[in-house]
Amino acid sequence: MVSNPVQAEHVAKLLYMIVVSSGYENLPEDLNFIFHFEDAFYLASDHTYGNPESVLQEFIQELKVFK
Repeated sequence: MVSNPVQAEHVAKLLYMIVVSSGYENLPEDLNFIFHFEDAFYLASDHTYGNPESVLQEFIQELKVFK
């Protein structure tokens, strides 16, 4: 994922879709970051807010706790 930022964006979208389709009412607090990154990658790639590299680094940082 680190070597392919596009793949990281796809992972973020897949995680988001899984959470939303599974019912997110009982989502543990440590997984709330999933809601942020689906939008963050889009906004950064669209040059609306942030940049893709910083979003990628933030996403990787959030995922490190699950190693």
